[in-house]
Amino acid sequence: MSVYELDKTLNGGARENRFKVNFTLPAGIPGEIRELSLLVTTTNVPGSTRGTITITKDGKVVRIAGDNVPNETFPCSLRVPKDAKKAYSTFYEWYNLPDTSNDYKVKMNMQQLDTQNNVIATFEMTGVWVSVLPDVTFNTDSADTISTFEVTFTLDTINLV
Repeated sequence: MSVYELDKTLNGGARENRFKVNFTLPAGIPGEIRELSLLVTTTNVPGSTRGTITITKDGKVVRIAGDNVPNETFPCSLRVPKDAKKAYSTFYEWYNLPDTSNDYKVKMNMQQLDTQNNVIATFEMTGVWVSVLPDVTFNTDSADTISTFEVTFTLDTINLV
C-alpha cells in the first residue's frame, strides 16, 4: 500500500489532540453556569476489564466471560482561566457535596473531533463525580505557561454513543 493509498484510507486519521469534555454541574453547586465545556489538556477514556467466571466439572476447568467493569477513575488535566479562584472553587464545592444522595453525580461526554471540529466519536460516562482534588502548583520557571491542575473523576458506567 502506498502512502497516498494509506492517506486516502485514513481520510486524515483521528487525532488524539482534538477533543472536548462536556458536562452539567451538580445541582448543589451555586452559580448561573450549569453546562461546562472544559479546557482540558489531557485526559483519557477509561478502559474496561471483563471478569472471568471459572466453572469446574469432572476435573475440567472452563472459563467464560463475566461482567464488564469500567476502570473506575480517570484524570483530567485542566487549564486554569484568569478567574482561577472560580475554577478551583467549583471543583472544591463539587468534591464537598454530601454523598447522601446521587445529586453529586453527573453525566459527562468526551467527544473526539476531526480537523474541522466535527464530532466523530462520543463517549458518554454516567455517575461521574470528583474523587481526588488537585494539588495547585506554582513554579517561577514557568513564566509563559498557562496554569493547569488535575482533577480525578470516578464513574459508574461508560458507553460509546
